[in-house]
Amino acid sequence: MKTFSKQKFVFFLGLITIFYSFSLFRYSFKDKYISVEEAIKAGIVDAQITGKGGYQENCIKLTMKNIGNNDTLIRVEPGRRLVSDDTTIQNILIIKELLLFLKKGESITTDVYGFCCQAHKGAPYSKSKYNVGFMEDSSMIKLAEFFNKNEYPVSIMQNSVWCLSDGNSMNSIYSGDVKDIDKMKKLYKFIANLKGEVYEFPWYTLTYLPSPERVFSGNADKLHGEINYTLSNYATVDITIRDEKNIFVENIVEDSHQDREAYTYKFVLNVKNYKKGKYFLRVFADNQQILIKEFKI
Repeated sequence: MKTFSKQKFVFFLGLITIFYSFSLFRYSFKDKYISVEEAIKAGIVDAQITGKGGYQENCIKLTMKNIGNNDTLIRVEPGRRLVSDDTTIQNILIIKELLLFLKKGESITTDVYGFCCQAHKGAPYSKSKYNVGFMEDSSMIKLAEFFNKNEYPVSIMQNSVWCLSDGNSMNSIYSGDVKDIDKMKKLYKFIANLKGEVYEFPWYTLTYLPSPERVFSGNADKLHGEINYTLSNYATVDITIRDEKNIFVENIVEDSHQDREAYTYKFVLNVKNYKKGKYFLRVFADNQQILIKEFKI
């Protein structure tokens, strides 16, 4: 019985030693990756990077062969801009990190997860050629790393990228799901810090008309708004839109009889015929202005 117990002890001690050694090896090896750009430039791997016919998510195909003398761990970094050989189509910002282990002589083909970072160019076509490009500036890298760790809907990630890459307004980042509000507050605050802007949760967001020539038309279609106001007495409420020259555009609420209380008013405004510029939403109670909100098209 004593001999058996000793054998079990030795056996389990051996397992622990093997597991510990393997864990150290994995940690040490993972820490010794080489970036995909460095690997290509050093002649360690041969790589072909091509479009798959889209501009979001797994829109890039990466084929690599290890032509070096050793097994190699390659890192494809979030925040890397893949540059198109065709200057009429978009570059792609990589969002999701890839760690690819290639044995000597081994080949691998995998998808790369990223988003268009040139809103006003055309979408990549199937087999369009890309080169490994370069690491973006610190703000774009931080945004890519943020989305590498946090899950958001595709449209929100895409519009967030354009917010930095093309200077689009934060109001272009639209979520119609009220369950997303805490995540959206986190995202808006994060992007505001990257842009060096004072954080304020947007009271409106915009969605845009499609374009046959490019993926982002820049032409607003709908304004999705939410405002809050309080009536101290029963009143007749009007909500109007005027432009920056104070020219009347339209009423969105007219002669609405409302009781004394606090109101949250959510609405969708058709703005596809609005000219680009500043506008003002004004709330009147018994002809007295009680709220004014500015928005831009």
